[in-house]
Amino acid sequence: MFKRILVGFDGSASSVHALRVGLGMASQATGEATVLIVIPAAHGETEQDRVASFDDDARQWQALAQQVLEDARGRDVTTSVHALSAGDPAKALAAYAQGHGYDLVVVGRHGRGRPLHGGIGRVARSLSESSPCPVLLVGNGDQEGG
Repeated sequence: MFKRILVGFDGSASSVHALRVGLGMASQATGEATVLIVIPAAHGETEQDRVASFDDDARQWQALAQQVLEDARGRDVTTSVHALSAGDPAKALAAYAQGHGYDLVVVGRHGRGRPLHGGIGRVARSLSESSPCPVLLVGNGDQEGG
C-alpha cells in the first residue's frame, strides 16, 4: 500500500480527479498526500513581472487544490500543497518524488495542453518513463475521456 503520495496538479479536470484519487488512496493507508503545482517558468520583461506571474498562477491553482482538499476533510490523511517553477514539469515531479521519498506519483493523463501520445499527455508520458517510483495516470473521470 502506498503511504506517501505525490499528486501533480495543473488545475485541469484530470488533475482534479487525480487529486481525488490520490487522497482516497492516502486515506486508505492513513498516509500523506502532497499536491505539487509545477508552473512553467514565468515570462516577463522584469524579474518583478516574472514573480508576479508565478504568484498569480500559484495562487489560482492553490485555491483550486485547497477546494478539493476541503472536500476531503475528516479523512485520516495528512495533506500539503506546494508550488514551484520549472521548465519541464515531468522532470520537476520526478526529482521532487525522488528527493522527498514518495512511494507513488499520481497525475492526470492530460492536462492543460491537447491530448497526445495515444491519449496520454506529454508530461504524463515523460513522467511515466522517468519516475523513480510508480506513476498512476488518471483520466478526468468522465465516461468518454475516462
